[in-house]
Amino acid sequence: MKGKGHLSQWNDERGFGFITPVNGEQQVFLHINAMANRSRRPTAGELLSYDLAQDKQGRWQALNVMTISDKQQRQQPSNRRRHQQKQRGKSQYLLLFFSLLALASWQHWLPIYAPVWYLLLSLVCYITYAVDKRAAKQDRWRIAESTLQLQALLGGWPGALFAQQRLRHKSVKAAFRRVFWLCVLLNLAALFALYHYRSWLPA
Repeated sequence: MKGKGHLSQWNDERGFGFITPVNGEQQVFLHINAMANRSRRPTAGELLSYDLAQDKQGRWQALNVMTISDKQQRQQPSNRRRHQQKQRGKSQYLLLFFSLLALASWQHWLPIYAPVWYLLLSLVCYITYAVDKRAAKQDRWRIAESTLQLQALLGGWPGALFAQQRLRHKSVKAAFRRVFWLCVLLNLAALFALYHYRSWLPA
């Protein structure tokens, strides 16, 4: 069971004290050996997180105790790993899309210019995202969101998706992302229609 509280009493010479839980329950015993980071000593008043357990006499004690800053530092690498895994997953999907696009073009299921069109628009879209992020940092004139969405709709969405994960730009705003994914779906629908009616187009 997890708990959180302030170190209300601490005897640094003897290496033990008591934590007062934030929920107002009875105090919890803390020994220095229960600290997850033993390179530093806790100080009275610190906010701590801990695992709650009972000793052989049935008294409550804190185990795996961490300060909030220690806990955040421990979480940062795992959050970074999750972000990197998510980036790799999206990159793999983009690589798969372009591979299928190239195969469809080679088999004459799509016009030969289709992969080139997506590559060029993706490059333009990535550059546009980069310019807009730099403008945001420097508090200068911004590129309209409608321009970014239009580029995605026309086929630049792979570059936009790569820019969102690489530059961390326009990757949080929920309203923008809803419109963005709608543009992706509309573009893929247009691509499917192009495949379906390819016989109407010049080779």
